[in-house]
Amino acid sequence: ADGKRKATAYTDWFSHTAPELEKHIRGEDFMRCEARFLKYRKDTYLELRIVFNSYKASDFLGSIDPSLPARIDFLNESFIYLTPYAVAETVRDRNRGQSAFHVQFLLDREDLRYLSRQQADVFTLFWTSGPARYEIVKLDVLADLLECLREAE
Repeated sequence: ADGKRKATAYTDWFSHTAPELEKHIRGEDFMRCEARFLKYRKDTYLELRIVFNSYKASDFLGSIDPSLPARIDFLNESFIYLTPYAVAETVRDRNRGQSAFHVQFLLDREDLRYLSRQQADVFTLFWTSGPARYEIVKLDVLADLLECLREAE
């Protein structure tokens, strides 16, 4: 690295299994999302790695829609929109039966303020097949990760 880039480790943020799939999946959630923050020079990014326990996830979800913003709703009923900055190609692993999606969001000061001070409650992401809302159980993960990133500076 060039010393200008810092990143936190990926940390579990939320997972989801649609009720209609619960009887087919044992032991693991159908989808899990891990989050981390990256800082490069003066820019800070939220990066998500979303893994589905299905090789064919992209067949029914499509891909992350780079033209539509994601939304994070907070417990205090405020929310922010995050525009995808970079969306990677879907990585499908036939041996594990998984599909992985990666997206980065460039954050401005207002986004950082909200993420460091508020508890995220719901994350809405737009797939090319339509929007999906995910309930967040680990409310403080993003604030904790931002604190780690600040301490590393």
